[in-house]
Amino acid sequence: LRLAALAGVGPRSCRALVAYKQHGQQGTLSGLQHSLRGNGFLGGSLEDSFDGGWISDFGQAPSSSSDLAFVVKTYSVFTPWKIHQIQRYVDQLGVAGIPVVVLRDASMLQRNGEDLGDGKVRKNWMILKSGVKLQLCDVSWRAALKQWGPPTFEGFSSEGGGTTLSGQGVHNQYEALWWRHCRPTGREKHVWFVEDDAFFNGNVSSFLDAYSGEGADLISSSFRIAGAKWWNYASFNKSLSKGLKLFDTTSRVVANVSPLPTLKPSPCEDNSGADDRHGLVFRQDVVERYSARLFGMLDSALSN
Repeated sequence: LRLAALAGVGPRSCRALVAYKQHGQQGTLSGLQHSLRGNGFLGGSLEDSFDGGWISDFGQAPSSSSDLAFVVKTYSVFTPWKIHQIQRYVDQLGVAGIPVVVLRDASMLQRNGEDLGDGKVRKNWMILKSGVKLQLCDVSWRAALKQWGPPTFEGFSSEGGGTTLSGQGVHNQYEALWWRHCRPTGREKHVWFVEDDAFFNGNVSSFLDAYSGEGADLISSSFRIAGAKWWNYASFNKSLSKGLKLFDTTSRVVANVSPLPTLKPSPCEDNSGADDRHGLVFRQDVVERYSARLFGMLDSALSN
């Protein structure tokens, strides 16, 4: 497994994995706060239409010969801002033939009275007012439990946050569900995941092109060591007991970052970040790229 870091990324907080800035040669990428969640957009019902388009159970995505996909990850209803972002991605990436799709954790959502968190993986279609049609893949916590079984997620919950040292939310199972059930062509060699509160200044196509020659299985940001004093370390006890590997700051696990920093430069609010030099490899997951090989490893880990 090969890892590489996005250039010049530094986290603002080790608790909130979504606020950061990336200054690279192709422009600026900035993470925005999860203000939508804080303003009541997390729950509620979802109708067929929304401000900027509608959702259909029937449709076919535009054909693509690209072996790259761009996935927008979201966790709530569609707002005008999200639709604006999605349209912008389609406009900029469509020229290069890169499909844009949407992956949504619908665990707490409804559509016309139907519970979208009932354990089904739904592949629907978003049709924007501009006429653009793109795939929408609705997944849920129950869908992950159904796919891999409750024992796989023992100690974890469908929501992150909270004050306990274990049972925090996880995301990778949703990406694995998307790979199994919703990927557009089945020929994808690499997939970019971008959360809905990340914003690119400039052309996102140029950003992706800057990493097109990088063969790493995972390109992400803010790699660092999270040791036993980290607030969420206890969540990994089960995996550690089964052989999950630990690293130290001198491990050359990330190709272009050595030595790996600790959490101390960006301490947690509860001061649990500390200066541990041995532990898990921590990363930000707001913008990152997976290889097909990494998806295979992720699915295998969940299945075993």
